Parts: sequence; structure tokens; C-alpha cells
Amino acid sequence: MAHKHQIPILSHDDDTVLKVDLVNELGTSASEFPVTLEAAKAAKAKNMFIFMGAPNLLRNCSSNGNLRSADIIVVDVSGQWAKVEQTWVNGCRVYQNH
Repeated sequence: MAHKHQIPILSHDDDTVLKVDLVNELGTSASEFPVTLEAAKAAKAKNMFIFMGAPNLLRNCSSNGNLRSADIIVVDVSGQWAKVEQTWVNGCRVYQNH
């Protein structure tokens, strides 16, 4: 139903390549807060968007001890420099790339 109405589907807390493979087969277009670098790399390899939290980046740690946003930027999962489109903190957009 979501695909019929062009509503994007995101997967949350992807922790393995197998999970990324499964959710991608189900039609997800993004991995929100992947928990491991391997999962983030797998999502990018499938051309999925990757969403990470701004507080994670600002604090330089995950509140759950998972993958840091900085790790994705430093490792350059995208094959090019990471592109930050916008940043939200507490529901307010604090950065917009133009």
C-alpha cells in the first residue's frame, strides 16, 4: 500500500547485512540509524539512503552504544565525501544545505 501511494519505507536499527538485504527486498529506500558499519555499507551498496541522528554526531556517540555518525563520514561509506542535506535537533532544523 505504501508503494502504491509513493510513501517511502525506512528500516530502523539495521544491524546485519542480511537484514539490509531483507528490508531492501521488501522495498525500503533508507536505513535509519544502522547499528553497524557493515550494515551501513550494505545499505549504501544497495543505493539506500542512510539517516543518522544529529545528537549522535554532536555528542560523538550513540545513546545506545551503536555506530557513531562520525564513523560513516570518516569511512566515507558513500564512495565520496558524505553530503549532509539537513540537520534537525529537537524537532528544529538547524542546518539546510543549499
